Amino acid sequence: VRVLPKAAWHRREKVLNLAISLRTFPDAYKHVVNPAIPKKADSDKPLDQRVLSIFSALYRVEMGAWYKILAPWFHGNLHPSIHGGVRNHEALEVSWDAQADIEEALLQDIDMLFSAVDYFKYFDSFDHLWVHGFLIRIGFPSVLADMMLNMYLAIQRYIKIGKAYGLAQIVYNGMGQGDHGALFPAVALVSGQFYMLDLLYPSVRKGACIDDRNFRGSYNDVLGTYHAVYDFDIAAGHMLQASKNVMMATTQRSRDKLKKLVLHGHKVSCPSHTILTGDVVSTHLRKYTEASNQRMLAATCTAARISRAPLEKRQKVKAIGCAAIPKAIFATQWNIPSFPAMGKLRSAIMQGTWGNKARMRCVEILMA
Repeated sequence: VRVLPKAAWHRREKVLNLAISLRTFPDAYKHVVNPAIPKKADSDKPLDQRVLSIFSALYRVEMGAWYKILAPWFHGNLHPSIHGGVRNHEALEVSWDAQADIEEALLQDIDMLFSAVDYFKYFDSFDHLWVHGFLIRIGFPSVLADMMLNMYLAIQRYIKIGKAYGLAQIVYNGMGQGDHGALFPAVALVSGQFYMLDLLYPSVRKGACIDDRNFRGSYNDVLGTYHAVYDFDIAAGHMLQASKNVMMATTQRSRDKLKKLVLHGHKVSCPSHTILTGDVVSTHLRKYTEASNQRMLAATCTAARISRAPLEKRQKVKAIGCAAIPKAIFATQWNIPSFPAMGKLRSAIMQGTWGNKARMRCVEILMA
């Protein structure tokens, strides 16, 4: 697509104008491949698979252009606590804000409750007709809403596991994870929910990266927020995933109450720490290194594979900098790994860049 001459895009403009006048995308866009990516390592359970959507290259270009046109209006109306899928925001802000509030509460001995909730199959639960009405209601261009509805009502999906393709399937709900257009209802729904919570519980602080939401505030306010979120999600055709919902408190009194709490038939999970957008969030002052050590181990394995690759030293150095190092330092802003784990990674990197001869020299001199 990128190597097409400019004249080809002028012809493409006529096709787009025809599609807009007919309020439908070309039929070729309605065939979508769905690779299944395991959420958990070595899991073959259907619910543990993340089914992505690989749309036509031309559709991705066109919907990306639509998104770029509508982004200034769309982002300007979102709740300020929405970070995922928003320009000049990153997922780190969600966990950073949450941990900062928790640290302040711990230092000032404030009784604060932290709640993290997640949707059950968020993108797969959207009803197509509901999404169409929702987009029109929030001011979305009606012609684009009609085009998206027409495509999703006629779309055919092909499940792909490894190199095997399944038969064409007609689906009755769900937005594609990989579609620019799916971000509009996904982000707008959470934004509307946050605006509602501002009116009901103004003292509760919030944060969200797409569907991963968290709330911080007093015990009663956060519990009230949880019930409001539950009712809101049910009314919108969604539901919370009880196995991923977490509540943590900064005082022992609230922790004891959480251990006895049952919400909508499920006992509340109240661990000492949890993972939020990749970072460790904890309501205790002790240090947790397990998640960081696992990343160091993965980075060490990557560096070892690079060292065994038949590459020149210059290529190995670049590969380690692009693959191993980013994997090691991700989500270590306030959760530093243990020194033995970092030492193993350093040895693997030095082995890959200097080989066996480096063992006879001082590591600090080589690194300098």
